[in-house]
Amino acid sequence: MIEYAAQLNGNIVGEVIVGNYQWAIDNLGGVWVDCTCGENPCASPGYIYDEKTQTFSQPKPPVVE
Repeated sequence: MIEYAAQLNGNIVGEVIVGNYQWAIDNLGGVWVDCTCGENPCASPGYIYDEKTQTFSQPKPPVVE
């Protein structure tokens, strides 16, 4: 099974890699969480991570006036 890991900068996803999040913590440093959803990642750079629910959401586009 393919696994994905998301690097967090605060609660914002900085990058997503193919690999286990624990491997990323051990070898790359920083804060990494699992973002595997079946065969696809649950997140992309810029997504917002909610630590309480351990879910990702798309950022809202800026309002242009």
